[in-house]
Amino acid sequence: DLALRMVRFPGEARFAERELVTGLNAARAVLESQALPSLLEGVLLLGNYVNAGCKTLSGAVGVTLESLCKLAHTRCAGAARQAPQTSAAVVDASPRPPLQPTPPQDRGLPPCANALHLLIRQLEVREPEIIDRLVEDLGHARAARDVDLSAIA
Repeated sequence: DLALRMVRFPGEARFAERELVTGLNAARAVLESQALPSLLEGVLLLGNYVNAGCKTLSGAVGVTLESLCKLAHTRCAGAARQAPQTSAAVVDASPRPPLQPTPPQDRGLPPCANALHLLIRQLEVREPEIIDRLVEDLGHARAARDVDLSAIA
């Protein structure tokens, strides 16, 4: 049994190293992201705006992953009539104040399906390349979602 374990060890060590490197690359990508802070700042602003009337929830200073999930499941008015585009939205390049809404009909876009989609659309007004930057910055995080922690433990 010990001899068999010794034979398998190099392969298991290489597998564990690959999985750990994938996880470390994902963590590094999140920490070094230039786009993620913009998204999280928008989530914080939107959450504080929505919760302004609630004494215990207003004035938040941080964002949780749970709050991102809640935004993705918070439906927007008018979303039932039309499904959102799945690709990056085309944004009018004319200058606008930050986070000022551009009506979807002015850009030829359907209404937003959820609050996260609405937030991304608003961030695109300030930073038209935000979606591309998020996809680029978080590519390693996508690979890390398949890491099996129990297999390397």
